[in-house]
Amino acid sequence: MLRAIDETITESNIDAKFRVYYLYPDILTLSHIDELAKLRHFLPYFDIPFQHASERILKLMGRHYDRAHIDGFLSKIRSTFPDAFIRTAFIIGFPGETNADFAEVVRFVEDNRFESVGIFQYHDEPLAASSKLPNKVDEDTAKDRIMRLTPVLERIYAEQYEARKGKKQHGYIMEIRDDSIIVRPELHAPEVDEYDEVELSKVAQKDREIGKYISYTL
Repeated sequence: MLRAIDETITESNIDAKFRVYYLYPDILTLSHIDELAKLRHFLPYFDIPFQHASERILKLMGRHYDRAHIDGFLSKIRSTFPDAFIRTAFIIGFPGETNADFAEVVRFVEDNRFESVGIFQYHDEPLAASSKLPNKVDEDTAKDRIMRLTPVLERIYAEQYEARKGKKQHGYIMEIRDDSIIVRPELHAPEVDEYDEVELSKVAQKDREIGKYISYTL
């Protein structure tokens, strides 16, 4: 299907690219990454909801993959797409999650430095199998863990932003303000990932148009 989309864009001779969401790690293989690399119009944006980093919790969640699979998958993406943007998500406070399990999530985030991370606090759903699991994590503990993970992510994002300064960026103008322009970087997903705020003086007058694709520096 993705190959057909890619070929259609090429045959139509239009300036378009596409990204893929919800690449679940229990159904993806390393060969899928090789196939994506062959597509001319694929944006190297990987939305992979790992859910957790502790193998024990992943098993309780009913996930059919382990850390070896995850680590190999991430290594393959980074080596094949050096500029890849990887977004993931974690559920914090899943029944049975210990401090040691949570610490694995923190280490996993620090080791892999994802470009975007969604953090969700676990809540029982009436029909979900997890609602029947023992050893519930109390709400205060789950919230405390999220508060401890948040500054780790903020530090990583800040370091990534600093690393981008002075380098040419590409993106789409989303908003024009009195003294700045809000730009969605090309790899960032609309209404999901962070946008850049660029000084108005750094964007030529002729390029100041909502939706226009521009080059810019931070």
